[in-house]
Amino acid sequence: MTRLVRILSPLIVAAAAASASACAVCSVGGEDSKLAESANLSVLVMIGFVAAVLTGIASVAGFWYVRSRRIGPGAD
Repeated sequence: MTRLVRILSPLIVAAAAASASACAVCSVGGEDSKLAESANLSVLVMIGFVAAVLTGIASVAGFWYVRSRRIGPGAD
């Protein structure tokens, strides 16, 4: 079994390398195409969503901290 794997592994790698190609953005039109601009904009939008969620989490944590300081220790 291991001999078969040793023989077939380079053949599989060579076949996969021949069929590998660039992503859709690179193969369609390069950096100046509308598809590339849209892909870049979508990445920026996703980063914006992540930043908004993390800002919301930090705001809630800060609000809880300030509120706990106002209540003070021993307030049951």
